[in-house]
Amino acid sequence: MKSEDAWLDLEKDNSIIVKNQIHKYLLTPSSPVDIYIGLADPEKHRILIFRTESDYVYKPENFPDLKYFSIVKERLPDDSPEFGAIKIILLDDDYKEIFSILSEDIINSVRNAKNKKQAIDFFYSRLFRWINFLESFGNRGLSKESARGLFGELWFLYTYLIQTGYPNSLESWTGPKGTPQDFQFPGVAVEVKTTIMKQPQKIRISNELQLDDKGLDNLFLYHLSVIERRDSGDTLPYIIKQIRDLLENGCQNRSFFDQMLFDSGYLDEHAERYVSTGYNIRQELFFRVSEGFPRIIERDLPEGVGDLNYSVNVSSCSIFIVDRASVEQTIKKTGTSNEN
Repeated sequence: MKSEDAWLDLEKDNSIIVKNQIHKYLLTPSSPVDIYIGLADPEKHRILIFRTESDYVYKPENFPDLKYFSIVKERLPDDSPEFGAIKIILLDDDYKEIFSILSEDIINSVRNAKNKKQAIDFFYSRLFRWINFLESFGNRGLSKESARGLFGELWFLYTYLIQTGYPNSLESWTGPKGTPQDFQFPGVAVEVKTTIMKQPQKIRISNELQLDDKGLDNLFLYHLSVIERRDSGDTLPYIIKQIRDLLENGCQNRSFFDQMLFDSGYLDEHAERYVSTGYNIRQELFFRVSEGFPRIIERDLPEGVGDLNYSVNVSSCSIFIVDRASVEQTIKKTGTSNEN
Protein backbone atom coordinates (compact mmCIF):
# COMPACT_ATOMS: atom_id res chain seq x y z
CA MET A 1 0.00 0.00 0.00
CA LYS A 2 1.26 3.49 -0.84
CA SER A 3 1.67 5.98 1.98
CA GLU A 4 -1.04 8.31 0.62
CA ASP A 5 -3.62 5.50 0.59
CA ALA A 6 -2.71 4.50 4.14
CA TRP A 7 -3.02 8.11 5.37
CA LEU A 8 -6.42 8.44 3.73
CA ASP A 9 -7.58 5.26 5.47
CA LEU A 10 -6.43 6.60 8.84
CA GLU A 11 -8.03 9.99 8.24
CA LYS A 12 -11.38 8.34 7.44
CA ASP A 13 -11.33 6.24 10.61
CA ASN A 14 -13.23 8.30 13.21
CA SER A 15 -12.59 5.69 15.91
CA ILE A 16 -8.92 6.68 16.27
CA ILE A 17 -9.50 10.08 17.88
CA VAL A 18 -7.68 9.72 21.19
CA LYS A 19 -5.63 12.59 22.58
CA ASN A 20 -1.85 12.43 22.84
CA GLN A 21 -1.58 9.29 20.74
CA ILE A 22 0.06 8.44 17.43
CA HIS A 23 -2.08 6.17 15.31
CA LYS A 24 0.30 4.35 13.02
CA TYR A 25 0.33 1.83 10.23
CA LEU A 26 3.33 -0.44 9.53
CA LEU A 27 4.05 0.17 5.86
CA THR A 28 7.09 -1.97 5.02
CA PRO A 29 7.71 -4.90 7.37
CA SER A 30 10.54 -6.20 5.15
CA SER A 31 12.65 -3.01 5.40
CA PRO A 32 15.91 -2.92 7.46
CA VAL A 33 14.06 -0.48 9.76
CA ASP A 34 10.37 -0.31 10.65
CA ILE A 35 8.58 2.29 8.53
CA TYR A 36 5.27 3.63 9.74
CA ILE A 37 2.92 6.30 8.57
CA GLY A 38 0.70 7.83 11.21
CA LEU A 39 -1.50 10.65 12.46
CA ALA A 40 -0.75 12.64 15.58
CA ASP A 41 -3.65 13.83 17.72
CA PRO A 42 -5.21 16.23 18.39
CA GLU A 43 -4.34 18.04 15.12
CA LYS A 44 -4.13 14.81 13.08
CA HIS A 45 -0.84 15.88 11.53
CA ARG A 46 0.52 13.33 9.06
CA ILE A 47 3.70 11.64 10.25
CA LEU A 48 6.31 9.44 8.60
CA ILE A 49 8.18 7.32 11.16
CA PHE A 50 11.41 5.32 10.94
CA ARG A 51 12.01 3.08 13.96
CA THR A 52 15.00 0.91 14.84
CA GLU A 53 17.56 0.37 17.61
CA SER A 54 18.58 3.61 19.33
CA ASP A 55 22.25 3.17 18.36
CA TYR A 56 21.33 3.84 14.74
CA VAL A 57 19.01 6.79 15.32
CA TYR A 58 20.51 10.28 15.00
CA LYS A 59 19.68 13.80 13.90
CA PRO A 60 22.42 15.81 12.14
CA GLU A 61 23.82 18.86 13.90
CA ASN A 62 22.59 22.25 12.68
CA PHE A 63 19.59 20.65 11.01
CA PRO A 64 17.65 23.45 9.26
CA ASP A 65 14.45 24.77 10.80
CA LEU A 66 11.58 24.06 8.41
CA LYS A 67 8.25 25.88 8.42
CA TYR A 68 6.36 23.04 6.74
CA PHE A 69 7.87 19.92 8.36
CA SER A 70 9.26 19.09 11.77
CA ILE A 71 12.00 16.46 12.22
CA VAL A 72 11.96 14.83 15.65
CA LYS A 73 14.23 12.15 17.14
CA GLU A 74 12.49 10.39 20.04
CA ARG A 75 11.18 7.09 21.34
CA LEU A 76 7.66 6.08 20.38
CA PRO A 77 5.07 5.84 23.19
CA ASP A 78 5.21 2.49 25.03
CA ASP A 79 8.39 1.49 23.15
CA SER A 80 11.29 -0.08 25.06
CA PRO A 81 14.41 2.05 25.79
CA GLU A 82 16.62 0.24 23.27
CA PHE A 83 14.53 1.54 20.39
CA GLY A 84 14.34 5.01 18.93
CA ALA A 85 12.58 6.73 16.06
CA ILE A 86 12.87 9.58 13.62
CA LYS A 87 9.64 11.33 12.73
CA ILE A 88 8.84 13.74 9.91
CA ILE A 89 5.72 15.65 10.93
CA LEU A 90 3.74 17.64 8.37
CA LEU A 91 2.93 21.06 9.84
CA ASP A 92 1.35 22.79 6.85
CA ASP A 93 -1.47 21.11 4.92
CA ASP A 94 -0.59 23.17 1.83
CA TYR A 95 2.37 20.79 1.56
CA LYS A 96 0.26 17.62 1.88
CA GLU A 97 0.69 16.60 -1.78
CA ILE A 98 4.45 17.13 -1.82
CA PHE A 99 4.74 15.41 1.58
CA SER A 100 3.19 12.26 0.11
CA ILE A 101 5.54 12.38 -2.88
CA LEU A 102 8.69 12.86 -0.81
CA SER A 103 7.56 10.22 1.70
CA GLU A 104 7.14 7.64 -1.05
CA ASP A 105 10.57 8.54 -2.44
CA ILE A 106 12.28 8.28 0.95
CA ILE A 107 10.50 4.99 1.75
CA ASN A 108 11.64 3.46 -1.54
CA SER A 109 15.21 4.53 -0.83
CA VAL A 110 15.28 3.29 2.77
CA ARG A 111 13.79 -0.12 2.09
CA ASN A 112 16.52 -0.78 -0.48
CA ALA A 113 19.23 -0.29 2.14
CA LYS A 114 21.39 -3.27 3.08
CA ASN A 115 21.43 -2.62 6.82
CA LYS A 116 20.03 -0.34 9.54
CA LYS A 117 22.84 2.22 9.50
CA GLN A 118 22.63 2.57 5.74
CA ALA A 119 18.85 2.88 5.96
CA ILE A 120 19.05 5.92 8.26
CA ASP A 121 21.86 7.42 6.16
CA PHE A 122 19.69 6.98 3.05
CA PHE A 123 16.82 8.63 4.91
CA TYR A 124 18.78 11.82 5.59
CA SER A 125 20.40 11.84 2.15
CA ARG A 126 17.00 11.81 0.41
CA LEU A 127 15.48 14.22 2.92
CA PHE A 128 18.20 16.81 2.31
CA ARG A 129 17.60 16.52 -1.44
CA TRP A 130 13.94 17.27 -0.87
CA ILE A 131 14.71 20.20 1.41
CA ASN A 132 16.93 21.69 -1.31
CA PHE A 133 14.19 21.03 -3.88
CA LEU A 134 11.54 22.82 -1.82
CA GLU A 135 13.81 25.76 -1.08
CA SER A 136 14.53 26.14 -4.81
CA PHE A 137 11.13 25.39 -6.36
CA GLY A 138 8.48 25.39 -3.63
CA ASN A 139 5.57 22.96 -3.66
CA ARG A 140 3.49 24.21 -6.60
CA GLY A 141 5.48 22.96 -9.57
CA LEU A 142 7.39 24.98 -12.14
CA SER A 143 6.35 28.49 -13.13
CA LYS A 144 5.34 29.03 -16.76
CA GLU A 145 8.72 30.62 -17.47
CA SER A 146 10.66 27.80 -15.79
CA ALA A 147 8.61 25.11 -17.57
CA ARG A 148 9.27 26.84 -20.90
CA GLY A 149 12.98 27.04 -20.12
CA LEU A 150 13.14 23.34 -19.24
CA PHE A 151 11.31 22.47 -22.46
CA GLY A 152 13.97 24.38 -24.42
CA GLU A 153 16.82 22.55 -22.73
CA LEU A 154 15.19 19.19 -23.35
CA TRP A 155 14.44 20.12 -26.96
CA PHE A 156 18.14 20.86 -27.49
CA LEU A 157 19.15 17.66 -25.68
CA TYR A 158 16.78 15.55 -27.76
CA THR A 159 17.27 17.22 -31.16
CA TYR A 160 20.96 18.07 -31.21
CA LEU A 161 22.53 15.45 -28.96
CA ILE A 162 20.52 12.27 -28.46
CA GLN A 163 19.15 12.08 -32.01
CA THR A 164 22.52 12.91 -33.54
CA GLY A 165 24.18 10.13 -31.53
CA TYR A 166 26.45 12.27 -29.36
CA PRO A 167 28.11 9.74 -27.01
CA ASN A 168 27.76 11.68 -23.74
CA SER A 169 24.43 13.39 -24.27
CA LEU A 170 23.06 13.28 -20.74
CA GLU A 171 26.39 13.98 -19.06
CA SER A 172 26.72 17.18 -21.10
CA TRP A 173 23.46 18.55 -19.64
CA THR A 174 24.92 20.27 -16.59
CA GLY A 175 22.62 23.28 -16.07
CA PRO A 176 20.48 21.58 -13.41
CA LYS A 177 23.66 21.15 -11.34
CA GLY A 178 24.23 24.92 -11.34
CA THR A 179 26.93 25.34 -13.98
CA PRO A 180 27.19 28.71 -15.80
CA GLN A 181 25.91 27.23 -19.09
CA ASP A 182 23.23 24.58 -19.65
CA PHE A 183 25.42 22.21 -21.68
CA GLN A 184 29.15 21.66 -21.33
CA PHE A 185 31.52 19.71 -23.56
CA PRO A 186 35.33 19.61 -23.66
CA GLY A 187 36.23 23.21 -24.56
CA VAL A 188 32.69 24.01 -25.70
CA ALA A 189 29.52 25.20 -23.93
CA VAL A 190 25.97 25.94 -25.03
CA GLU A 191 23.55 28.23 -23.22
CA VAL A 192 19.88 27.64 -24.08
CA LYS A 193 17.30 30.44 -24.00
CA THR A 194 13.64 29.88 -24.81
CA THR A 195 11.29 32.81 -25.44
CA ILE A 196 7.69 33.20 -26.51
CA MET A 197 6.73 35.05 -29.69
CA LYS A 198 7.06 38.74 -29.03
CA GLN A 199 8.67 41.63 -30.87
CA PRO A 200 11.30 42.77 -30.29
CA GLN A 201 12.67 39.42 -29.11
CA LYS A 202 14.65 39.74 -25.90
CA ILE A 203 16.78 37.14 -24.17
CA ARG A 204 17.07 37.32 -20.39
CA ILE A 205 20.58 36.73 -19.03
CA SER A 206 20.51 35.77 -15.36
CA ASN A 207 24.15 36.36 -14.35
CA GLU A 208 27.50 37.62 -15.56
CA LEU A 209 28.88 34.11 -16.17
CA GLN A 210 26.29 32.77 -18.64
CA LEU A 211 27.83 34.51 -21.67
CA ASP A 212 31.43 34.49 -20.46
CA ASP A 213 33.60 32.43 -22.81
CA LYS A 214 36.71 32.59 -20.64
CA GLY A 215 38.48 29.22 -20.74
CA LEU A 216 36.37 27.97 -23.67
CA ASP A 217 37.24 27.41 -27.31
CA ASN A 218 33.61 28.02 -28.30
CA LEU A 219 30.55 29.33 -26.50
CA PHE A 220 27.22 29.12 -28.32
CA LEU A 221 23.92 30.72 -27.43
CA TYR A 222 20.96 28.69 -28.67
CA HIS A 223 17.76 30.72 -28.96
CA LEU A 224 14.51 28.79 -29.28
CA SER A 225 11.51 30.98 -30.08
CA VAL A 226 8.15 29.32 -29.46
CA ILE A 227 4.47 30.14 -29.67
CA GLU A 228 2.56 28.90 -26.65
CA ARG A 229 -0.88 27.52 -27.42
CA ARG A 230 -3.36 25.72 -25.27
CA ASP A 231 -3.72 22.05 -26.31
CA SER A 232 -1.56 22.53 -29.41
CA GLY A 233 2.09 21.71 -29.99
CA ASP A 234 4.64 19.67 -28.07
CA THR A 235 4.30 19.73 -24.30
CA LEU A 236 6.87 19.37 -21.54
CA PRO A 237 5.62 15.86 -20.54
CA TYR A 238 5.68 14.88 -24.23
CA ILE A 239 9.35 15.76 -24.80
CA ILE A 240 10.23 13.99 -21.53
CA LYS A 241 8.44 10.85 -22.73
CA GLN A 242 10.25 11.04 -26.09
CA ILE A 243 13.61 11.08 -24.33
CA ARG A 244 12.66 8.37 -21.86
CA ASP A 245 11.50 6.09 -24.68
CA LEU A 246 14.98 6.30 -26.18
CA LEU A 247 16.68 5.81 -22.83
CA GLU A 248 14.62 2.71 -22.09
CA ASN A 249 15.92 1.26 -25.35
CA GLY A 250 19.43 1.42 -23.91
CA CYS A 251 20.78 4.71 -25.27
CA GLN A 252 21.55 6.32 -21.92
CA ASN A 253 20.97 6.01 -18.20
CA ARG A 254 17.29 6.56 -17.35
CA SER A 255 17.83 7.09 -13.62
CA PHE A 256 20.42 9.81 -14.32
CA PHE A 257 17.92 11.60 -16.55
CA ASP A 258 15.22 11.39 -13.88
CA GLN A 259 17.64 12.83 -11.34
CA MET A 260 18.39 15.77 -13.64
CA LEU A 261 14.66 16.40 -14.09
CA PHE A 262 14.31 16.47 -10.31
CA ASP A 263 17.19 18.93 -10.03
CA SER A 264 15.38 21.06 -12.62
CA GLY A 265 12.24 21.17 -10.46
CA TYR A 266 10.17 18.68 -12.46
CA LEU A 267 8.07 15.97 -10.80
CA ASP A 268 6.06 13.38 -12.73
CA GLU A 269 3.27 13.84 -10.20
CA HIS A 270 2.86 17.42 -11.50
CA ALA A 271 2.67 16.40 -15.17
CA GLU A 272 -1.03 17.27 -15.43
CA ARG A 273 -0.14 20.89 -14.73
CA TYR A 274 1.91 21.06 -17.92
CA VAL A 275 -0.07 19.02 -20.47
CA SER A 276 -2.35 21.85 -21.57
CA THR A 277 0.51 24.16 -22.61
CA GLY A 278 1.94 23.32 -26.02
CA TYR A 279 5.04 24.80 -27.60
CA ASN A 280 5.05 25.41 -31.35
CA ILE A 281 8.57 25.98 -32.65
CA ARG A 282 8.75 29.35 -34.40
CA GLN A 283 12.47 29.82 -34.92
CA GLU A 284 15.82 28.35 -33.87
CA LEU A 285 19.01 30.40 -33.96
CA PHE A 286 22.59 29.73 -32.91
CA PHE A 287 24.97 32.54 -31.99
CA ARG A 288 28.71 32.27 -31.43
CA VAL A 289 29.44 34.34 -28.32
CA SER A 290 32.76 36.07 -28.73
CA GLU A 291 34.41 39.49 -28.56
CA GLY A 292 31.90 42.18 -29.47
CA PHE A 293 28.79 40.17 -28.58
CA PRO A 294 26.34 42.35 -26.61
CA ARG A 295 26.93 41.09 -23.09
CA ILE A 296 28.17 41.97 -19.62
CA ILE A 297 30.72 39.58 -18.18
CA GLU A 298 32.68 39.35 -14.96
CA ARG A 299 35.66 41.40 -16.15
CA ASP A 300 33.35 44.33 -16.96
CA LEU A 301 31.93 44.63 -13.46
CA PRO A 302 33.18 47.03 -10.79
CA GLU A 303 34.53 45.39 -7.67
CA GLY A 304 31.74 44.25 -5.37
CA VAL A 305 29.08 44.02 -8.11
CA GLY A 306 27.58 40.62 -9.01
CA ASP A 307 24.39 38.58 -9.48
CA LEU A 308 23.60 40.60 -12.57
CA ASN A 309 20.38 40.33 -14.62
CA TYR A 310 19.96 41.96 -18.01
CA SER A 311 18.40 41.42 -21.41
CA VAL A 312 19.82 41.22 -24.93
CA ASN A 313 17.86 42.15 -28.07
CA VAL A 314 18.06 39.26 -30.54
CA SER A 315 18.15 41.71 -33.47
CA SER A 316 21.44 43.15 -32.20
CA CYS A 317 23.14 39.73 -32.40
CA SER A 318 22.58 38.98 -36.09
CA ILE A 319 26.24 39.22 -37.12
CA PHE A 320 27.04 36.43 -34.62
CA ILE A 321 24.61 33.89 -36.11
CA VAL A 322 26.17 30.55 -37.06
CA ASP A 323 24.51 27.73 -38.94
CA ARG A 324 23.26 24.59 -37.25
CA ALA A 325 25.64 22.29 -39.13
CA SER A 326 28.64 24.24 -37.88
CA VAL A 327 27.51 23.93 -34.26
CA GLU A 328 26.75 20.22 -34.63
CA GLN A 329 30.16 19.62 -36.15
CA THR A 330 31.91 21.49 -33.33
CA ILE A 331 30.05 19.48 -30.69
CA LYS A 332 30.62 16.21 -32.56
CA LYS A 333 34.38 16.78 -32.54
CA THR A 334 34.37 17.07 -28.74
CA GLY A 335 32.66 13.67 -28.51
CA THR A 336 35.21 12.10 -30.85
CA SER A 337 38.20 13.57 -29.00
CA ASN A 338 36.73 12.52 -25.68
CA GLU A 339 36.45 8.90 -26.87
CA ASN A 340 40.06 8.95 -27.98
